[in-house]
Amino acid sequence: MKKLHLVIGFVFFSFITHAAVYAQDQHPSGQFGVGVYSVRSSLPSGLEGVYALTSSFQIGAEVSLGVTSTGSSTTTIPNGTGGFTTVSTGSTSTTAFYAAPFARLLFGTGNVNPFIQGAVQILSNGTTNVGIFFGGGVAYHINKELALQAGIDIVNAMFSTPSTISFGWSIIRADGDWYF
Repeated sequence: MKKLHLVIGFVFFSFITHAAVYAQDQHPSGQFGVGVYSVRSSLPSGLEGVYALTSSFQIGAEVSLGVTSTGSSTTTIPNGTGGFTTVSTGSTSTTAFYAAPFARLLFGTGNVNPFIQGAVQILSNGTTNVGIFFGGGVAYHINKELALQAGIDIVNAMFSTPSTISFGWSIIRADGDWYF
């Protein structure tokens, strides 16, 4: 009976150590990925393409195209002859394009890893603004094909014409990627 317990204990120990070693390598490496991202700020959310050069270094780009329209409105004003005139204003739309090529460096080998990320960003919505962002966060690798990231920009600077610089200190980002 004692030998049976030793054999069961050895098999259980072998299974646990093998599973732990396997679980530590959940990062994609040499794989392309696509995903979606969301930004909690005035910047648009959209799609993301990423390539994992190694298990700890990724490059990619966030891209979005958004159209915002304002509806038409009508106003009734007195016309001076005892009657009223209705004035209608047409609707307007604004198209915004956003692109941000980025680099992401992950630390550690487990399923949950801290990371730092930086990018050059271009926002065109009638005028073209160029900027940078730098921040960090946490990545959760469900397996080698699926990853979730959440982060915050420590610095988010946009440089626009005429020489305006705006800083954002609390821009939150979240994204999910599927690697193939």
